[in-house]
Amino acid sequence: MLINYITTCLWTGTEMIAAIILFGGFSVPRLRPRTFWVTFVALLFLFSGILLFAADNLGWMKSLIGAAMFAVLYRLEFRGELLFQCQIAVIFYAILCAIDNLLFTGVLAINWYTLSILKWVSSQYLLLGGITHGLMLLVCIALRVLRKQLKVHAAAWKWYTPPMAVSTLSVAMIYYLSSCFSRKNIGEVPLFICAAFLAVVTVGAVALVTWLERISRYREEAL
Repeated sequence: MLINYITTCLWTGTEMIAAIILFGGFSVPRLRPRTFWVTFVALLFLFSGILLFAADNLGWMKSLIGAAMFAVLYRLEFRGELLFQCQIAVIFYAILCAIDNLLFTGVLAINWYTLSILKWVSSQYLLLGGITHGLMLLVCIALRVLRKQLKVHAAAWKWYTPPMAVSTLSVAMIYYLSSCFSRKNIGEVPLFICAAFLAVVTVGAVALVTWLERISRYREEAL
């Protein structure tokens, strides 16, 4: 039980750091550095406990809990409007799900070619988890750097309503495709292709809106 809790803390902490990296591209911190990280640690232990005892058979309710936890993190640690913070929390959770689903379906697609590789990768739980969370960190860093390079700082909820809708649909599609795969209505390789498409669309929607924000600011400055 203790080992499971430590592992959950490790993955949850990595996800929270990625969330902070992304959230910091949209908002300024609400708290002083020391208070900020004390709050971070407290939330880490709380969230890890919740996720550890949350049953896997909760389905979409577990996703709702996950998105709500990141919304709480955003609200407590950063300034901003509540609606906008909830939108970005949903978008981040969708990115997390899309990347995790991409790696998982990638392993299944490898299984379509050779069973030995799948057995080896599946046995390396920490390796697979590390790759997943490392990729998630890279995506969040890339989105934050993009906002910094384009000099887009302030953001409004109306801009991120479409990406939030895309993110919500992406998570729903992940559940739907998973259900289809469990019923053997879709193969491993098509499942991976769909997962790659969902990951690209989910991340691309945020990048596209950031670019459109910058174009809009250029026009306002020109006027």
